[in-house]
Amino acid sequence: MVLGGLVLQVHQLWQPFTHRLEDTEPLVILKAFGTLCMMGRVCGDFIRKRVVKEVWPKVTTFLTNQAKISMKAGSAYAHTVAHRLQSAILAGLGPLCLQLGVGETEVDMIACACVPYLSARQPTKLQEGACSVFDALVQLEPDAVWLTLCDVYCPVLPQPPHPCFSHVKVSGSTSEKSEYANNVTHLLEKLR
Repeated sequence: MVLGGLVLQVHQLWQPFTHRLEDTEPLVILKAFGTLCMMGRVCGDFIRKRVVKEVWPKVTTFLTNQAKISMKAGSAYAHTVAHRLQSAILAGLGPLCLQLGVGETEVDMIACACVPYLSARQPTKLQEGACSVFDALVQLEPDAVWLTLCDVYCPVLPQPPHPCFSHVKVSGSTSEKSEYANNVTHLLEKLR
């Protein structure tokens, strides 16, 4: 009975709630994302389709746009509200994906938005947050995550198990000097 009441409340609040994720005030977005994570824990099955359709595009657009800014920012950026918001989203995104049980398409969308945060030019906390997102995505779609990571940096070119199989071509850099080398190598080791 209690769960049914919560689902009804989420349904009634959903439309105004999703507008908070596009607010001009970063603290409002931060609180809205925290609320979304709580909703995911309570009624993830109920909100899965809504999150995928209405929330993922907003979150991925925000992460993609902010990645360009944080990559060029100095050490003072770590004390900004924008950094705090990015950190909170990256910290909550992995568990939220697991709670919702998202599919391959959504995993790919989230992975593509988080790839820029694997760069060594990003603040350390954001790199750690992105790695935690990928740790969660690996549990959902390991093959899709492997392919995404290898398209960024590929320390060892994959070899087919038998000559009758064709080679897998990946576009990722093989240079150890790649800005993605450390984080991607660490994540790929977990996939073995």
